[in-house]
Amino acid sequence: MDLPVVRPTVGAEPLDSADHQVLTGVTGQPVAVVHTAPPLLVQLALRRIARADDAPVPAGVFTEAGRLFATATLDDETPDEYCARAASASGVPVGVYRRALGHVSAELSYMDTVGPPAVSPVVIAPGVEAAVRWVPRGRLLTVICPSNHPEPHLTWVRGLAAGYRVLVRPGSADPFTPARLSAALVKAGLPADRLALLPSDHGTADLLVRTADRAIVYGGPAAARRWRGHPAVLVRGPGYSKALVDVPATGAVIDHLASAVAGDGGVRCTNTSVIRTGDDTLATALAARLGAIPVHPVTDPDAVLPAVPTAVAEAVREQLGNLLAGGMVDHSGYAADPFATSSDGSLVARPVVLGAPAGVAVPDVELPLPFVIVAPWQPGDGLAPLRNSLVLNILGQSREALPEPTVRKVVHGAVPPWTTAPGLPHDGSLTDFLLEPKTVLRET
Repeated sequence: MDLPVVRPTVGAEPLDSADHQVLTGVTGQPVAVVHTAPPLLVQLALRRIARADDAPVPAGVFTEAGRLFATATLDDETPDEYCARAASASGVPVGVYRRALGHVSAELSYMDTVGPPAVSPVVIAPGVEAAVRWVPRGRLLTVICPSNHPEPHLTWVRGLAAGYRVLVRPGSADPFTPARLSAALVKAGLPADRLALLPSDHGTADLLVRTADRAIVYGGPAAARRWRGHPAVLVRGPGYSKALVDVPATGAVIDHLASAVAGDGGVRCTNTSVIRTGDDTLATALAARLGAIPVHPVTDPDAVLPAVPTAVAEAVREQLGNLLAGGMVDHSGYAADPFATSSDGSLVARPVVLGAPAGVAVPDVELPLPFVIVAPWQPGDGLAPLRNSLVLNILGQSREALPEPTVRKVVHGAVPPWTTAPGLPHDGSLTDFLLEPKTVLRET
């Protein structure tokens, strides 16, 4: 069987590498051959990237790239074929990729309509005019990409829009999304030497981060610990998103929470992973609602739940066993082994709802499946149990959470926690990280 090949590229030009591996999907079958970039090939890519000029990206490139990403056959692969292959490899339901076709296209169109923040010139002294211009903090940006969702790849496209030359290291389970997006951008007219796609091992990924003027690293707790605090590195780690429910657990509330936990397979960093509430009935009702989600292969259009490789399933079972041994209560009925074998042989992860009795510590934990811990909360507890949240969803009487620095986004009411729009900050301002304001004085 001929498998598609993902190669390192600079722009549209593939770079040959003797290092390669077969990417196996969640069914255990091969889905692609991925050629990886050793350090010497990275140096070649850097030399080519260094020759790129600093002219702005031509007008309309991002809009056209979005159209191509969503509708065109790129590298002999249709949008439907891309979605199916990416789902098979990553275990993320195919519907997530199909919805992302439109979301990515819309976001790219937005990038063509806005520029860096600007302040109109003002006269500050006789004969002296001042203005503020936002300029890149460097010329080279590295982005270490995830495989849990296609939309984080918009981050490195924003780097291109901000004027950077960009090195993209794909996630190990989904090199297809950045490869397709790269092909769409180059075909739309992006100057070829602005972008390099460099699949690589962890050691080479560290080299890419150290080489760049700015770097954005997506990853789990280990990556967050490794790079957090580095002034030139923006870490996008686990979200540990939480909800505060201070209203009765009505059917509408349970439906909203089920969606917040399991939407897009529960693999977003904005999916709710801890619920604090004073309602003792909520955990049981939520477990029943989530437990009714059917098991399908991830390539089925009706699939909601993700699938994982065997090794990941074993690690998840161990983590859940440790939580149960520490005093957590299983409301799902199958937390010790949440995996069901679907019709294609893959291990589909069913949702898990654990309860934390009073006195049992609630750790920040994210798993590659719909997973939530329901824990007690009383008004006197305040915001302390809700800290360290990418998103805090408040259902009930509004409480002022804006000053809390460890809560990055606040959602009031039954709004999906991942709701956003072009230009809204996510985990802080990407603009502030990539660009800096510079004063320009001019004699008038």
